[in-house]
Amino acid sequence: PCANGYGGRGGDGGSAYAVAIGNGASVGSLQVVNTTVEAVHARDGADGAAAKFGDASSHGGHGGSACGLCVAVDTPSLPKLASTGSVQLASVSVHASAFSALYGGAGGAGGVASPASGKGGRGGDAHGVALTADDSSVQAVVASAAIYGCTFNGVYAGNSGAGGAIDAGGDAGGKAADGADASAVEIACDMYATASQGHAVVYNTNVTSIYGGAGGVGGDGGSDAGQGEAGDGGDGGDAKPIKIESCKAVTVQTSHVTQVYAGHGSVGGASAGSPGDGGSGGDVRAISVSNADIVAVPDSVALDHLFAGSGGKGGEHRGSEAGGADGGDGGDAIGVYLLDDCKADASACEIGFTTAKALYAGSAGDGGAPDGDDGDAGSEHNVYTFNN
Repeated sequence: PCANGYGGRGGDGGSAYAVAIGNGASVGSLQVVNTTVEAVHARDGADGAAAKFGDASSHGGHGGSACGLCVAVDTPSLPKLASTGSVQLASVSVHASAFSALYGGAGGAGGVASPASGKGGRGGDAHGVALTADDSSVQAVVASAAIYGCTFNGVYAGNSGAGGAIDAGGDAGGKAADGADASAVEIACDMYATASQGHAVVYNTNVTSIYGGAGGVGGDGGSDAGQGEAGDGGDGGDAKPIKIESCKAVTVQTSHVTQVYAGHGSVGGASAGSPGDGGSGGDVRAISVSNADIVAVPDSVALDHLFAGSGGKGGEHRGSEAGGADGGDGGDAIGVYLLDDCKADASACEIGFTTAKALYAGSAGDGGAPDGDDGDAGSEHNVYTFNN
């Protein structure tokens, strides 16, 4: 804390990996067989400190990421383990293994500061197996990946931190962070290649209890009439149990995905000036495939009990005039999601799967008092294709 200056930024929580493939690794063949990974807990980010002036250094820290088997490079919520380089994975197989109770850390709250409060920190992502790199400066290349005979039970992304709230004067409330994402299996063969390459297979695998993180609450703005912009509520994090992108060929078969929950959007901050909008609910995409040339998802796949996140309530206008903020939109609940696949040959997408059971779209967030507009409810799709 500081009485007359900048408050300190909260530190990021430490990430937790059971098996980490580091920057610069070149792996000919990696096999994980008959292995149990259980109770992997990343640390929470610390709250930003309060300060009288300035907001640049009073943000909340990001929560750490949690992962069973991962390529350990940058993610939005992970301190940098590598900034440039490559990871080469010729062949990865994960067989007859169990991953359970993986928890991303929560994001810290933004500190209260003048003239504007700190941002909330983002919660940590959580993954069972993630063979991907989120940073374009680190190229991860997967030639072949097979996940079979495995179980994933309990993958929880961390909730994100609230923006710092102001309850007097004309200062601005802090922005909340969006919710973190959760997946059981995430594979990207080569996100930065000009042509699809590599292949990924998931079969005889059971996935249950995957939770995206909630967005942070928007910080309240000041109480002076007509002043003080409040922070928007953070969007809920997505839950994508099986996510595969930028592979030439993808097959998901004889597998079951159930009990999947996207994160809820959070309430926007209140203000006598400009209250914050409610955050949108996160999406559920039980099987998500993008940028593949060949895709097979037969009817041996079972998908059920998929719950999209609800939108957050819009912030309240504290003045005498109208001006409540809009509520957030609900998230979409989707069984099989296909994006930019099979463009050269539409028949190469063989989707035998037809019906997911118990799909629940996210409800709309209410508009903030006195007259904010409600958000839109999400939608439900057994199979959703876009630009294929």
